[in-house]
Amino acid sequence: LKVHLSCWTGTPAHMNQLLQEYSNSSQRRQVWIGMDATVTFSKAPLSHECAFDIHPTHNLVLETGRPGTIPSTITRALGRDAFGHAGYSIPWIAHGVAAQQPQHTTKSSAQAIARAASANVTVMYPGILQGRRSLLEGTD
Repeated sequence: LKVHLSCWTGTPAHMNQLLQEYSNSSQRRQVWIGMDATVTFSKAPLSHECAFDIHPTHNLVLETGRPGTIPSTITRALGRDAFGHAGYSIPWIAHGVAAQQPQHTTKSSAQAIARAASANVTVMYPGILQGRRSLLEGTD
């Protein structure tokens, strides 16, 4: 069983409980936490705490979320007329997650987080990126 919790807005305690439950399961179950542009909002402390707690190479998926959820960096640059688009959003969401990573550990770069989350998508949804393996491996 694979579960994708899209546009996660829950608490860090609930997220960690789900991650622990699914990782300690003797059955083949996995849970994936989807982070959207909410993690870039200055007034989204729960999203920041969840991004702080989650290990980017495990259980993290970056997603565009709802069309109206636009990374704060874009709305600051383009104003309220900005629109959501995966080409704009995903890199900023990766930066938002990277900014929340623990200071006491080796921080992951936004690029490393984006690559790890992209690899997680291929595990969650097998075949979605067929022919794109070189993109995930960092080769041309």
